Amino acid sequence: MRLFGPTGDSFDLEIIGYEFPAEICDLFDSNWLQIQTEVSVGEHVWRGIDPSLLTWEIVELANWLERVADGRPTSPAAEFMEPELRFQLVDRENQTIRLQVCALLAERQLGPAMPRPHKEERCVELECTSEQLVAAAGDLRRQLGLYPPRGDVGLYMPGQKRLQKMWYWVTVRVHVWWLNWKIRRRALK
Repeated sequence: MRLFGPTGDSFDLEIIGYEFPAEICDLFDSNWLQIQTEVSVGEHVWRGIDPSLLTWEIVELANWLERVADGRPTSPAAEFMEPELRFQLVDRENQTIRLQVCALLAERQLGPAMPRPHKEERCVELECTSEQLVAAAGDLRRQLGLYPPRGDVGLYMPGQKRLQKMWYWVTVRVHVWWLNWKIRRRALK
């Protein structure tokens, strides 16, 4: 997916693969995606690869972009479980839609490789058309076709962050309870 403005500034997002390709059952671990992002502002370019989105968050982002393109966003921003990416509707005037896209990235400088750079939030403000946003949403759906949701995603209903976090903590608590039970059981033997 590529969004770009008239000044040459741009934002690119590409799904590289699953974070845990072998995991197919766990609701979260089987659906984390490795996302490559690039923010270009003037002569500065920042790139990064992080497990920053879940499969259903790609669907949420595509839906949000389409709603913004249609002039009916349900929220002024698209935010996700991990803070690596954030999209915000800044303004809409006639056929021009201004978005701010922020990513936690490190600056890559030309020359010798540097030790692990410090990550900072890098933002770009883009002026897009409705057609660009619809095309970006379509590209996200095309990419997601290569890495579809796995596990029992029917338990999660996109758009409900509270349910998502609750389900995560329920899973963690059940797992901790099971480990404690197993440890106590071994201690009694």
